[in-house]
Amino acid sequence: MRFVAISEVSSDCTARYAVDPKKYKTFGEFVNIVLTERNNEWGSFNTPWGDFEYKYGKLITPIPKEIINLPICINYAHGGWSSMDYYIDDKIPHELKFKVSDFVMHINEKNIIYQIGKIFDDGTYRIIPINADMGKAFMSATEKAMRLWTIKEANAGDILLSPCFGFLWIYKNNRECYIGYNLNYQPDGIIIDNPIYIPTDVISATKEQRDLLFAKMKEAGYEWDAENKELKKIELKQEPANSVKTSKDLFIDKACMYLNEHREGFIDDEYIINFRKKMEG
Repeated sequence: MRFVAISEVSSDCTARYAVDPKKYKTFGEFVNIVLTERNNEWGSFNTPWGDFEYKYGKLITPIPKEIINLPICINYAHGGWSSMDYYIDDKIPHELKFKVSDFVMHINEKNIIYQIGKIFDDGTYRIIPINADMGKAFMSATEKAMRLWTIKEANAGDILLSPCFGFLWIYKNNRECYIGYNLNYQPDGIIIDNPIYIPTDVISATKEQRDLLFAKMKEAGYEWDAENKELKKIELKQEPANSVKTSKDLFIDKACMYLNEHREGFIDDEYIINFRKKMEG
């Protein structure tokens, strides 16, 4: 049992504490833990069924048998030195099925993967689509309307990530990827159309991770055709020979820039134009 202070220490050296874990199976289980682990303290258990005093590992006020096995939740504890009172509720908080950052799918949709961005006080979730038009961002949904996303839900063309292995890839099937990027082997981290081992910690890639993969693909000369599920080689356009600047051209550009930035006296547009012509001549 662990205590975390949730208030300032008052003048009598007491404070309010959150108790971890907050939830116990039964009232009797919690009482036994307090009497065993904190047998140098005294105080009371304040419950909806009455207050029950304890002191140095023993109950002072007997607990009726009909409530000993009732489920409880610890609201907080209050005390200091060797005195500690526990405030107990019989309302068990709902255990959330999902947590922030989990990837989920809506039961009425097949291809859109969402990430949970926030959990509201009423138990609903803010979900953000990560592989579809962001116009659907910030939808809200209930637990019953969602299921947890797993690798079994992946479709060809989905962009996945293994945080453990640092591997980002475009999913083809459970044995191959269209293209992937290993975050741990930069800059030569791109692999193409290779058999891969599918890790167990697979999650769907976020927008930032997708953008990173596309950037690395472009650097390697590839682009992804999402509509046709096809990896394409980018054809590099060669510039005309006369468009390539020589070191002399670069020197003239810098000289003209300098003159333009330090105009004074006789230096004007006509002077700079004539200077360039003379240098290029």
